[in-house]
Amino acid sequence: MRILYYNNCWFTNVGEAFIDIGAMEMLRRAVPGVRLANISNMTAHYVGAIATGHQAHPARRWFNRLRPLPAHSIYSAARDFEADAVVLAGMVATREFLTTGSCAMIREFARRGTRLILIGVGASEYSEAERAAFRNFLRETPVAGLIARDPQTHEACAGQIARCFPGIDCAFWVPDAFDPRGFARNQYDVVSFCRSPEPAMFAHWPRDIIRPFHFQFGADRSHLRPDMLISDSPYDYLTVYANARHVHTDLVHGAIISLAYDIPIKYYHDSPRARALHSLEELETGAEGFLRVSRAHLELKKTQMIERLRTILESI
Repeated sequence: MRILYYNNCWFTNVGEAFIDIGAMEMLRRAVPGVRLANISNMTAHYVGAIATGHQAHPARRWFNRLRPLPAHSIYSAARDFEADAVVLAGMVATREFLTTGSCAMIREFARRGTRLILIGVGASEYSEAERAAFRNFLRETPVAGLIARDPQTHEACAGQIARCFPGIDCAFWVPDAFDPRGFARNQYDVVSFCRSPEPAMFAHWPRDIIRPFHFQFGADRSHLRPDMLISDSPYDYLTVYANARHVHTDLVHGAIISLAYDIPIKYYHDSPRARALHSLEELETGAEGFLRVSRAHLELKKTQMIERLRTILESI
């Protein structure tokens, strides 16, 4: 079977890379011998950012937005590639996805008869408007099957398509694809606050700290911190998370990847996207606020999701 996997935005948010690495590993385990290739619509994002000068003076950015983009700057993956199925994972149930060229490209594959499969799908706002927009997409676009990453997304999609299942976030498969644990020379904690100010207590901390910054493309001088990690490779980030003593973060996928590597994690934000953790019924919060989940429970969830993916694939 040939599957085109739709990549998320690695260089604008490295947490999306965790989803992609895990999703492709999940596909390999569900379909032995599967042939995978990759597409995305990130060219449109980067061309737009470059054309407007994403780090330029605000007046310059405003002026640049008035200038039309050169039409030849963006190629069409739907025009040039074909496969037995196109698979998407992550935040597909969002208005951001539904109102961009990404959705238009995916619909073009569907019009050609390519089967669409959505795995580990979640929303962003979890608002009624967002839910209605995604349900409308499912009514208008033939989707062979969907596995949600949280109970709320599953509830919103159930009844819209024949094969709709509950599941977990695809990033939980990352350790099956890349396991760098066991390389730490000394104890350190990961402290990653990219959406909110870092708590003052980390200014005087009893252990070494590594500070991963996840939004590389948008980084500027204001984001510089001591012991900062910023890289174009998600594997650098995974190595740091996997060998940490503890993780403190306001990032959902900083939390998920820590749980996947069995690292105690304290989550400091209230993002609606944290509902991705609600699929882990046995997620425990310790006395100091650190989250843990048993290996047995996580492996059961992963096994169930692979079985559901196989059910979808057998239907196409």
